Amino acid sequence: MNNHENQNFTIPPPANSAKSSHTGVGVAVTSLTLGVISLFFSLFVFGVIFGLLGLIFGIVHLARKMPLYKSMAVWGLILSILGITAGVFFGAYYVIRVHQTLTAMKELEAQKGITGVQPEGYIGSAAPDINLVDLEGNEIAVSNLKGKRVILNFWATWCPPCTKETPHFITLADEIKSENLVIIGISSENKVILKKYIEKNGINYPIASAEKLPLPYAAISSIPTTFFIDRKGIIQNVLVGYHDYETLKENATAEDYQGQEKTAPAEPQKELKEPKIKRVFKAQWNLNIPGAAAICAGNWNSNSNQNILAIDSNKMLHVIDIEGRIAKNIAMPAAFKRIEIGKNKQKGCMLLGYSNWSDKVTVVDCNGVILWEFKAKDGVNGAHWGDLNGDNNDEMIVGMNGSGGLCALSCDGKQMWKVSDIGNVWNQAVVAASNPQNRLVFATEAGGSIKIYDSSGKLIRSLRPMGKYFAQMTAAVLDCNDKIQVTAIGADGDIIALDPQGRVIWQTTTLKKRSWRTTNFACGDIDGDGCKEWAFIGSNGDLIIANCHGTKVASLPAQNEIENFLIYSSPAGAGLVTMAKGNITSYSLIKADNDKL
Repeated sequence: MNNHENQNFTIPPPANSAKSSHTGVGVAVTSLTLGVISLFFSLFVFGVIFGLLGLIFGIVHLARKMPLYKSMAVWGLILSILGITAGVFFGAYYVIRVHQTLTAMKELEAQKGITGVQPEGYIGSAAPDINLVDLEGNEIAVSNLKGKRVILNFWATWCPPCTKETPHFITLADEIKSENLVIIGISSENKVILKKYIEKNGINYPIASAEKLPLPYAAISSIPTTFFIDRKGIIQNVLVGYHDYETLKENATAEDYQGQEKTAPAEPQKELKEPKIKRVFKAQWNLNIPGAAAICAGNWNSNSNQNILAIDSNKMLHVIDIEGRIAKNIAMPAAFKRIEIGKNKQKGCMLLGYSNWSDKVTVVDCNGVILWEFKAKDGVNGAHWGDLNGDNNDEMIVGMNGSGGLCALSCDGKQMWKVSDIGNVWNQAVVAASNPQNRLVFATEAGGSIKIYDSSGKLIRSLRPMGKYFAQMTAAVLDCNDKIQVTAIGADGDIIALDPQGRVIWQTTTLKKRSWRTTNFACGDIDGDGCKEWAFIGSNGDLIIANCHGTKVASLPAQNEIENFLIYSSPAGAGLVTMAKGNITSYSLIKADNDKL
């Protein structure tokens, strides 16, 4: 017997077996990992890429028919498929929303010749003639429809309130004979889209488009907007937004306009008026604060004297009197990029501070001690003080990034109310008027409109003045009579001043390169007439002072590089303060010499 016959031999595995096993687990783990990453990042769409890779690795592992780690690969496949599906869903959702936003902006910007005159101001005046063309190419002249009641409904298929109203107009067209009532839907959308919508919904009245619409149709700032014209050709009523069937029918069958025909309202001025009295700026003092990042003005010491506050990059707050002397330096908890003074009956002055794109607003007392903080996970876009309830304490309004919305906080940091459906808030303003009904909150949102809320957070109205897209905006009470004015900058660089009802008072242009994150407006009584003026950068780079009527008060040349500016006023005097590259300069406003007139 061979000596080796009784020995037990173990046949070694193939040389590449261990390697194959490790390769199998590597592929399976990779598939599972990519599947998890894909599902996690599907909200941001690019998770689809990880999902496709996870799918490939999972299929490769299963194709090898390796029992080891099979369940891991299967889960990798499942998660990858879910990630791809979710990513595609979110991608489609984002595309639809972006398309709707762009379409809305295009629709509104397409209205050439728009002015700030509101359509409601034309009630009682003759309806201007417009020549419409329906989807079949037929021309419709509104002037040829006298003797019939006419409804002109400005709408779009992408507008939910519009499509909700459409069935009501279909019913009206069925119930009222065409010789008594003509309904015309007006939209500038693509004809193919409109025809599909008409066929699907059985619209039984003409849908038309028009170019170069005259006023008041060109003054439409939101849709749906519906004009009701009587048999004499007079505009009886204008309804903005969705309305139920009974309201539409009541207006469609109302008696002809009673009373004398009115004259159409005048258009607002398109440029600033020149002043009767020439004024110029005189430099008072200059102070260099290295790393100066933000300035504000206010009654810091709770007396009648105004102070200029400047914070630098070293987290030091400098308290400056109106003579340009530094009265005090206070260490701050952070190097803020925005600061603003508020009042508190118990704690005295408060200072809010935050930085662009930071996730919180910090409130400190006059010694730099933190009183409270408000955090926003998506980031803070702006914060302002204002007495919303008349208790002589300032409340805070915070506008947030992303889907954060708009939030009102009490003077001790407790949430009073929050508006979430506004989404991303660009700019915000608080108007602390003496009349409780005039205590308002203004905000611009991602859709570019100006929202107006009462002191409890209830939406009063949404404005789209002149059909423009707005991000930069502020508002203020201008005099002791609670005169409120809003100033805003459109995406095209036009500055408009309007009242809370949306009536544009005046307009001009500014530098387009200044972003919504920089200082674009300041407000204060700089000429001592009891009414506050506006300060802003003009299109030529001058810092312009204009009053509420659209008259230029004065200008400071070549200020396009300044980072911040403000107007202060006190019993001791008033002035303009600018900040540029650490240089803080104060100016007073004086009458020009006779030889300069």
